[in-house]
Amino acid sequence: QNARRSGATQIQINFDPGAKTLEVIDDGCGISDFGKLLALCDSGWDEQVTLTDSPFGMGLFSLHFACARATFRSNGLKLQTSLDDIVNKRQLVAVIDDDPVRLGTVLQLEGLTKDLLGKSVGPHFGRSTANASSRMEACIIELAMGFPIDVQFNGVSVPRPHALENLQTVLTPVGQVHIAHIMARDHDQNVRGDELDVVAGRALYLQGLPIQVKNEIYAQTVVHLDSQRFAAIKQ
Repeated sequence: QNARRSGATQIQINFDPGAKTLEVIDDGCGISDFGKLLALCDSGWDEQVTLTDSPFGMGLFSLHFACARATFRSNGLKLQTSLDDIVNKRQLVAVIDDDPVRLGTVLQLEGLTKDLLGKSVGPHFGRSTANASSRMEACIIELAMGFPIDVQFNGVSVPRPHALENLQTVLTPVGQVHIAHIMARDHDQNVRGDELDVVAGRALYLQGLPIQVKNEIYAQTVVHLDSQRFAAIKQ
């Protein structure tokens, strides 16, 4: 989400389960003020992003439920954090990066938790993740399915069949809506036969991210909710 908000056109995700690391790279505007990363519940985004996206400002703190250490690199600076730093409220300082990142932001996570390193793709994932080689890849496939910008996982672009650019939609009071067989492109019509179930076969998105599990690639109805009318709730 931060990459999208920063104007990025691509997100690269590099996952190494053996080294227990995850690297996220984007080509957005980068981090202008590292201090904003450390302000709890203050996202630091400008008024326009705050009005349209309602960001929580919890990203850095939630990271440490997933890894032992996190390193942010952007605009020639580097900031390293750990759960121990956060718990003990240590003063964190951005330093000059020996290998400076001049475009966008690089986020490096080390010491990933066991949940993120699993190979089993459980039944709670949709059929669209059947060919995923790891739990991490399955998560990325589901998260990227309706995302507005290119997402690459270990060098390969992840399919985004429900991204608005790949759908024909109409604007409704709740947001952009696509209904297969009615608005599908010619080559997509009748993929699942003539029967239409717009309630059961649905995929729902807010700000490009799924708000329900098992969003299937062949969902009959795809809805991108209006983020100025709907807001996500942390649970």
